[in-house]
Amino acid sequence: MKIICQQKGLNKHLQIANRAVPIRPQHPVLGNILVSADADTNQLTLTGFDLSLGITTTFITKVIESGKVTIPAKLLANIVSQLPPGEITLSWEPSLKEDAPILINLTADSGKFQFSGLPAEEFPELLAAEAGKTIEIPASVLADGMKVLFAADNITIHHYALAQLKAILAVDPDPEPDYLIELQIDEDQVIFDIGGQKLYCRRIEGCYPAYGQLIPQQFCREAVVNRKELLSAVKLLSIISNNDCANAIFDGESGQIILTVDAADVGSGTQTIVAQITGERLQVGLNLKYLVSGLSAIDSTEVKIHLNEPNTPVIFTPLGGLNMRCLIMPVTIRE
Repeated sequence: MKIICQQKGLNKHLQIANRAVPIRPQHPVLGNILVSADADTNQLTLTGFDLSLGITTTFITKVIESGKVTIPAKLLANIVSQLPPGEITLSWEPSLKEDAPILINLTADSGKFQFSGLPAEEFPELLAAEAGKTIEIPASVLADGMKVLFAADNITIHHYALAQLKAILAVDPDPEPDYLIELQIDEDQVIFDIGGQKLYCRRIEGCYPAYGQLIPQQFCREAVVNRKELLSAVKLLSIISNNDCANAIFDGESGQIILTVDAADVGSGTQTIVAQITGERLQVGLNLKYLVSGLSAIDSTEVKIHLNEPNTPVIFTPLGGLNMRCLIMPVTIRE
């Protein structure tokens, strides 16, 4: 195998494939990147796989000789990232001796490196989706907070897979914001096809919790507040609180949300935010970490808070933008 590519392109695609390489691989070959070169199409494909999550990324480059080999992922990525811009030649030749290590040669304008690889045959195969269904989702939906819901088909995948997908989209954004991402779904896995990249993730067995049953059909209290102001107040109180809980008072008469924390070994703090509140005065305990996560995920200037009683779910929805809901269960605040 012999390829010639640009440092910038190889570095970018190594970043993508490395997201599926485990930190502590169960087998040495899983700590490697599978490098596949095709001289007929002048395509180079890099693959990372941790047996649960797999990522392939393909790009056009100059392939002089076809071949496959696995190369230590961290070693290759670290070397390529530190090389100056310019051409990189990557090559290897099969060993003439049985059980002898495969020697990889990397040559750049500034010097050359040689290191050991493993045969491509040892790398586990990423299987194509079997008979199932295929759906398409606009990339803008995924990019806008990764709010993807498979509840209609009772499909559950690990949130880590969506986090990696979001990272891939950020590394290599498409100039067309509404291009379609294809999802191939079978009984065992879901494959996200982004064109030059594919992400493979296993489905989690069992049914996703019936969270819809927790959402009240109607609310007797509502508050509209500036999202950034509320988020800033919550983050400030998180510095003081050692139990991650805040006492929240929704006071319609004064038009204020009053957040209070009290940590016996640290101190106390209060933040007041102006809000449009309807309904009777309510005091409820809320988890600060969940508030930060929920408010950070919402992308709107204002947020509406839906409430009933101190022991019922609190729902946050954006005013405008993506149609989403954040559900936070209240906590008991000890006096």
